[in-house]
Amino acid sequence: LWCAAQNPPRPWVGEDTQRVQISFPTYNAEYGLMTMTGVNMFISRGMRIQTRIEMQSLWMDPFAVSWGELIKMLVCDFIWLAMLVYVLVTEIQDIVHALKVGEGPHWYNTLW
Repeated sequence: LWCAAQNPPRPWVGEDTQRVQISFPTYNAEYGLMTMTGVNMFISRGMRIQTRIEMQSLWMDPFAVSWGELIKMLVCDFIWLAMLVYVLVTEIQDIVHALKVGEGPHWYNTLW
């Protein structure tokens, strides 16, 4: 495969290529579903190509589900957010503690 935009023209898949990825979005209007499909081709040094297809979907209107599904989704969102806040708070406490205990007048050396 040659890339005509280059001067001189040369192939866009060469010896250094390890992965080629092609991604495209699709929309299913009947279900209101947007899907990003990605085709990854991993190329080994022996020119063996392994293919992996990944799809990520999302609803265009996440609240257009039944109350049972909506409550499950909101509980999971709350748990995820609580865990994220916990990690943020503990990391900030760890940084503050490292700065207080740090040696010498150069406080930024304690972060290395």
